[in-house]
Amino acid sequence: MPLGRLEVQPSNEMWAGNESGPSEWTLDTLATAAQDLGIQVSRCQVRRILLTEGVR
Repeated sequence: MPLGRLEVQPSNEMWAGNESGPSEWTLDTLATAAQDLGIQVSRCQVRRILLTEGVR
């Protein structure tokens, strides 16, 4: 689980500016992490999946 709020950099790498903060995933970082694992999913698809599952 990432530490702090992750941001996707122009190089498509994820970086947390404040690693002492609580873990926080955004739709962009979830989609990027999935894509890094070979799962082709868009930010919009991640959002729909989370809404369907009742995740906030």
